[in-house]
Amino acid sequence: MSGSKINVAKQAIEYIKNNLHPEMILGIGTGSTVNFFIEELKEYKHKFAGAVSSSEASSKLLNENGIEVFNLNDVIDIAYYIDGADEVSPQNYLIKGGVVVVVVVVVVVVVVVVAVVCGVVVVVVGVLIVGLVKLLWQF
Repeated sequence: MSGSKINVAKQAIEYIKNNLHPEMILGIGTGSTVNFFIEELKEYKHKFAGAVSSSEASSKLLNENGIEVFNLNDVIDIAYYIDGADEVSPQNYLIKGGVVVVVVVVVVVVVVVVAVVCGVVVVVVGVLIVGLVKLLWQF
């Protein structure tokens, strides 16, 4: 399984690497696939400002790889958010850790999201919905 996760991490890097710039902040999720992504990302750390992280574990790995971690409250814009998902529900919701995440609209901001779903890079270009996030436990 780790071979496919490494491959997906490399594909995600391929997708974003030519768009990185010195002021850019990336959003970094948590999990084994993201860990492989961070390992790949360190080769490009000189091309972007740093990242915000969804966990202490990812923050630690980012720091260990020389990537600055910013506090989310200090960041205005996140160009890409990279995270993994364990599966996709029949309704096409991404499921991470057995939780279906549904986002409810409050504020709309243009963004690109790169997600890793079942070993495949999924790129969603459109809107990031900032606001109430509902977590629906999968039974």
